[in-house]
Amino acid sequence: MGKLFKIEMKKLYKSTAMRIMLIIVVVLSLISVASYAFIDSMGNELVALTFKITGHDIYIALLQDNSDTILLITILMAILIGSDFSARTLQMQLSAGYSRMQIVVSRFLSSIVAFLILFALYMLCMAGGITAIFGFGPEVTGDIIGNLVLKTVMCVFMSFSMIALYMLICFLLKSTGSSIGVCLPFMLIGTSILQALAMAFKTCKFIIELTPFGQIMLIGEDLNNLEIVKFFAVGAVWIIGMILINHATFKNAELK
Repeated sequence: MGKLFKIEMKKLYKSTAMRIMLIIVVVLSLISVASYAFIDSMGNELVALTFKITGHDIYIALLQDNSDTILLITILMAILIGSDFSARTLQMQLSAGYSRMQIVVSRFLSSIVAFLILFALYMLCMAGGITAIFGFGPEVTGDIIGNLVLKTVMCVFMSFSMIALYMLICFLLKSTGSSIGVCLPFMLIGTSILQALAMAFKTCKFIIELTPFGQIMLIGEDLNNLEIVKFFAVGAVWIIGMILINHATFKNAELK
């Protein structure tokens, strides 16, 4: 298992797709920060009254909606897993004695590492850039830092469950194009529909809150201890469930 994970990490390190994702993160961050700076420089009093943003504000906003990094890691997974199927990499690893569960888990762990790199770079560029221009906002205290650390851990953990779900789709479809064609419309349109349903119907809200998409929307709120436990429980169930389903489907899949 450890050797297989090292192989995946080496492949990730050499991946052109990963390098492109890193460049995209930096470019998107610079454009966003420049846009905020441009609006602030307009000098309009009305804008000044309605447009107030700080590094703290943008950090919390990005935690509550980290769809950009999830989008990029999903595209990366689709490329890497699709190439594994087309290049018969999976067949060779099975022939080398690795189990299908080891293959699934190694892909999941390497995807997590890639996500953490993209996420850390995005947060650093966005929150750091906004802080440099507009300031951090509230006075930095132990409570502020503790709250940010907790919400960051919550966001990252729930993102793992989303990664597990999208990785399952990539394994099921076995093709880069098909995986992107299914995942992206759901991410761009489906999540908005889920949010609208949660706001309109109490029953839908209850059901959606049992999913990663519902829980991650709660990060910006003040949660009590029971709600925090529920948050991590939902994430853990989805991660374990998606990996087990992924293994079950991959176990019965024919590799050509």
